Amino acid sequence: MGCTSTAGTAQDWKIGESDRAPLLYLESLKRTLVEKRKLKGVSFRCIVFVKQRIAAYILAKHLNSDTTCKDYGMRAGFVAAKKSRITPSIKVIPGDASRCIEQFRSGDINILVATAVIEEGFDVPEANVVISYDHLKDTVELAQRFGRARQTTSSLTLMSERRDRPLSALRDVKRQQDSIIKDFDPSKSENFARQQQSLKDRHRAAFSLLSDTVRCESSPLEVLNMYAAKTKAVAKTEYIEAGSDKIFRCKISYSNLLLTIEGKGEGNTKKQSQHQAAASILIQMRERGRKEYGL
Repeated sequence: MGCTSTAGTAQDWKIGESDRAPLLYLESLKRTLVEKRKLKGVSFRCIVFVKQRIAAYILAKHLNSDTTCKDYGMRAGFVAAKKSRITPSIKVIPGDASRCIEQFRSGDINILVATAVIEEGFDVPEANVVISYDHLKDTVELAQRFGRARQTTSSLTLMSERRDRPLSALRDVKRQQDSIIKDFDPSKSENFARQQQSLKDRHRAAFSLLSDTVRCESSPLEVLNMYAAKTKAVAKTEYIEAGSDKIFRCKISYSNLLLTIEGKGEGNTKKQSQHQAAASILIQMRERGRKEYGL
């Protein structure tokens, strides 16, 4: 079973040919990986989601030993729950998961085979290819898969479905949920005014962070994360991509119930581009604080 969508465009899903036999199913995965590797080139970063720890372990080992995968420069690692046992004789060593994620971040490996544990407690870089090897149980998992494929050029491939919860049904439910969220008007909530005032008070209290211009210039990402924590906001890296000129470009968004601000940056390294994007947001918030709060 194959189903592919560009991230964020669920209406474009279509169900492909069924590969029921295990070996054909595995071959279907490898064909998909090769296709995406050709399309993405050196920027190829793929997360393959599986249900079981043993599947993550075996699949990563197989991909690393497969001649075709080697020929296309694919290198896999796996992530499972910390301190868990894959089999009675194979145990996940503490630090293995973090080390594997860092290798994925740096490009030493470009395929991460993982269980759902990767959604909790791990700072995982964004991928431009996300594949769900096993079926999805509900729209929560569907949303999580989309969450890992946030880049505008990302793709999401779903390779299996449950008979009682086909992808078309999950898609329809997700559309309904998205519609409810889109149409929700928080200003009609009785608590909205109180929540807004509370956030304004938080912004005033946290403004001292923005006033420290020396720290904002030397450690903008750290200051932004601290400010976000104090103002109940989310600071999220939307993308970091290297262009043909080898310059990294980054976009970071800061958002809470009160406002949304975006910052862009570029540099010779990912860190430089992130810092520039974070600094841009801090400057915008500093100006906003001075105008609205007289600070």
